[in-house]
Amino acid sequence: MRKHLKPVFYSRLVVKLAAFYPTQLTVRQVLINSEIPEGAINLQGSAVNMWDSVIGYVESWEMLTVLLFNSLSKYENDQEVFELLDAVKTGWAFLPELDEWQFLPGKVSKDTVKIAIINSAEDILDCSGLVKQLKVLQLEGLVEVNQVIVDFEPGSDEVGSYQKHIADSCIVLLMLSPAFFSAEDCLKQCFFAYKVKKLVVPILLKECLYGRVRFLKNIIPLPKDRTFIQSSPNKNKVEMEICQELALLSEKFIREGLCL
Repeated sequence: MRKHLKPVFYSRLVVKLAAFYPTQLTVRQVLINSEIPEGAINLQGSAVNMWDSVIGYVESWEMLTVLLFNSLSKYENDQEVFELLDAVKTGWAFLPELDEWQFLPGKVSKDTVKIAIINSAEDILDCSGLVKQLKVLQLEGLVEVNQVIVDFEPGSDEVGSYQKHIADSCIVLLMLSPAFFSAEDCLKQCFFAYKVKKLVVPILLKECLYGRVRFLKNIIPLPKDRTFIQSSPNKNKVEMEICQELALLSEKFIREGLCL
């Protein structure tokens, strides 16, 4: 039966294979060693394009296992390669066999990781790119996202509603920006997340002096290279990389039984 890779594993495999086998000649040699016919595979363009075509063609349990054994097994000392091969061997890299309706947004399971996003109302448009990227993980059934847009009126009932979203979540994203730090209610929701012992992940949205904030000093933000999303010439790429990290984190939560 044909099995489909989870999007995050698909992209990681393509990038890793492209790094180890960047030329048409080396890609073709892997195919020959794996006894995979070249006919339906496009070996034109960049290394990423070639490996995207290869993985798309062999995306089934038997053929993919053979391909990876012949291409990556000698690089198992590489930690990421080891993790990728282990995920394929155990089946963790593949999407579960679900009915079509289960891939629709809002169809969650007990293994769905709930993510709360805290951002200032001023930043709502600038946060929309990351929220859209997370839709892929929602379609996969991996995460459920609740956006906490902080713009409370005095005495508003929304405070309790948003705190419930945070309390029900496994992961809380802080969309850091000058507006975030100038909004007292953003900080209150942030401290509430700490109080109820949620995994807090700072997201670098706009340039700000987040490193001088005491409670954030020992937390590694995303993206890991500390690029601010709105200052990047390629916002989509940065947002996609953040989502890949969140996917890995969510999968770890599921493996270790930490989902609520």
